[in-house]
Amino acid sequence: MSNQLSAQFRLKLLRVARQSLENFLENGNLIQFPTEIPELLEKRAVFVTLRNRKPRRSSWMPRSVQTALPFD
Repeated sequence: MSNQLSAQFRLKLLRVARQSLENFLENGNLIQFPTEIPELLEKRAVFVTLRNRKPRRSSWMPRSVQTALPFD
């Protein structure tokens, strides 16, 4: 198992992550991301920082997600 991914591959994963989150928050749907890349099939930990440059409002996210994610 390699711990290093290429910069190009990491950017692609970042784009997929952003699209997935945006799609879920806007539509409540999960997107499919088919892959045959072995590194993506391994169980790994991930750390994600979500930032919102707008003032916090309850209307930007579905209520089910609001109750699942603590903000403070």
